[in-house]
Order: sequence, then C-alpha cells, then structure tokens
Amino acid sequence: MTSKPSAWPSSLARRGRSRAEILRQAVAAYRDAILDALASEPGRLPAPTTAEIDCLLGQRFGSAARRAFLSDLATGRFAVACLERSGYATVLDLEAATATSTSASPTAL
Repeated sequence: MTSKPSAWPSSLARRGRSRAEILRQAVAAYRDAILDALASEPGRLPAPTTAEIDCLLGQRFGSAARRAFLSDLATGRFAVACLERSGYATVLDLEAATATSTSASPTAL
C-alpha cells in the first residue's frame, strides 16, 4: 500500500485520483479563461524570445515541435516583433532542408 502524498489534501487522495489527473482537471477548468486572457492581451513576442522557445522545444520535444512552432510563426498565429511572416516561412524551409540532409548523413551540418 502506497502512502498518499502529504502535500495533497486527504479528500483528493481518498478518491484515488493521481496527481496527474488532478492537474489535468485543474488545467481544463481554467483553460478557456487562460486562452481568453492570452487572446485579449495586445503585444508581440520579441524576436529573441522566439529563438529561446525554438531551442526549448527542440531540447524537450524534438524537431517536430520546432517545425510546428515555426509553422505557427509563418502563418501568423503569433505576432513577432522583427521578422515578417514570410521570413519565418523561409526559416521553416531551411529547417526542413537541414533535417533532411542531417538524417541522410549524420556528419552533414
């Protein structure tokens, strides 16, 4: 028998729900409010921020996540100060070409 986490109220542990399930439900409860707040906030991402996001996505989730983010930038899903949408489309094309050449030859960079 595993002991329940001390940081969680006993009422939650008694229901047999995992921490992950509790967090999923908490996020779901606030999802619409969070999306509304983000959509209503004016502003643009600074270009250096997009590079940091790209790097983190690549480290944590791989090249597919990086390409999805670049695709979102290219289609204008996020407003970015600096590059125009077409510039991100070019970056996406270069990323795809690089991914193809490095998968064909591990030494190519």
